[in-house]
Amino acid sequence: MAGQTLTTTILINARAGNGFSEVGNTLMELGSMVNGVSQQLIEFGKDSVNVYRDYDKSMHEAEVALATIYGRDTRNLSNVMKDLDQQATEWAASSIFHTDDVANAIAEAARAGWDYDQIISGIPASMKLAQAGSLDLSEAVNYITTSAKAAGVGFEDLGTFIDDWVFAANSSNATVETFGQTMQRMGSTMRFTDNIAELMTLVAVTANAGSTGAEAGTMIRNSILRLAAPTDKAAELMAELGASTDETNEIFADQSLVEANKRLSEFGFTIYDQDHQLKSVLDTYRELYLTLGEMSGGFENIEKNEDAINILKSIFGQRAMTEGLNLIRSAAENYGDLYDQMERGEAVGYADWAQGTMWESFDNKVEAFESKIERLKQVVGEELAGDLEKAMVPIGDLVDKIATMDDASFAGLIGGLEGLAAAGPGLLIAGAGIRAVGAAMGLFELVAGGDVKAALVVVGLLAAGVGIAVNSLEKIKDINFSENFGDLEIDLS
Repeated sequence: MAGQTLTTTILINARAGNGFSEVGNTLMELGSMVNGVSQQLIEFGKDSVNVYRDYDKSMHEAEVALATIYGRDTRNLSNVMKDLDQQATEWAASSIFHTDDVANAIAEAARAGWDYDQIISGIPASMKLAQAGSLDLSEAVNYITTSAKAAGVGFEDLGTFIDDWVFAANSSNATVETFGQTMQRMGSTMRFTDNIAELMTLVAVTANAGSTGAEAGTMIRNSILRLAAPTDKAAELMAELGASTDETNEIFADQSLVEANKRLSEFGFTIYDQDHQLKSVLDTYRELYLTLGEMSGGFENIEKNEDAINILKSIFGQRAMTEGLNLIRSAAENYGDLYDQMERGEAVGYADWAQGTMWESFDNKVEAFESKIERLKQVVGEELAGDLEKAMVPIGDLVDKIATMDDASFAGLIGGLEGLAAAGPGLLIAGAGIRAVGAAMGLFELVAGGDVKAALVVVGLLAAGVGIAVNSLEKIKDINFSENFGDLEIDLS
């Protein structure tokens, strides 16, 4: 029934006097007054412990990873973790991201090999990208750690990298997230662009041609691999592009690809510049389109020319042939404006502006408020954690002893406790010197022989007249609790 409280306290190998009973009566009265509020506080406490538990786990994961840089159990590592803990609190308090979001991001960055200074500069950059692009923070960190590294972008250029990323994504048929997916799949192919602006232009052009996300990255990477395959430097280039041995062997064995590249070379097409270095991807695509146009007697005839169609199939595959043609056409005709905008500096500060604009949305204001609440829960959970650790030791010992009881004793214990389990929910444990709550409705002492072998004090705040059956208690009369359980004291003070 609503508003009613039912609590059971079990004391093992102990006696209870009138003093405990009076304390129990007082707690009963208080409980009836604040029952609704207390339940909410209990739930808040549980949530707080869980929040701190997740946060603490992630920070320990970060510590394990950072130990590879700063050494195990060193003062240096300890100072790094102390500073990161403080910084994580400040980041969470001043953003839409919760404490566990920040801790997960720190752990993600540490596992990627970032040191303390890189984390300090990289996490705010990731927060900017995440908020500007509506990403999870850990997702943003993952995109940056994989994409920036593969593209050869250093931490000093992260600002430009993110500005151009967000600007190009919002200037194309893509999103910040699908840009990240494309770049992750491109891998080392990203290095074959002249600068960050050209890389972002390439991803934007691919999106506008109809391919986004991992699919687009795969198409770009595989097309460059296949264009390079028949050349003398192919093996070296394959390794540089991150091709596996199986991939390399499969491409080298493709005779249709050999024929396609031979036909292209007859028209003067090559993926290498005069210094025998791989041309940028955009230049390669543009020149491929020009070559196919020349081969077909005009760009409008490419889709009608058998040689051109076979070449496109060999490079992009049967299914992606149309998307491939759209891509190289866009690279030749439609990318200049976007690239020029970024080169003129129009993307500078764009990610900051986008982050600030998104901050003004009602959704993000709610997230920011919830982040503050979660920060409070983290603080409360951290305080409660110490008390819980102290409580878990004796309770764990009790569980271990129950687990090692013989079958007969265990069966008797379970039979006796069935009545208690049916009588009401919960075990109330009070600290600050109070080992348990005394009798409110009745006090039962079970004594066998001249000495006290077992004493079970059952305190019930019974709802709707529910009583504890004496025959249920009789089943545990002959169990030697002292021998099986020892003296159990739980002190949360």
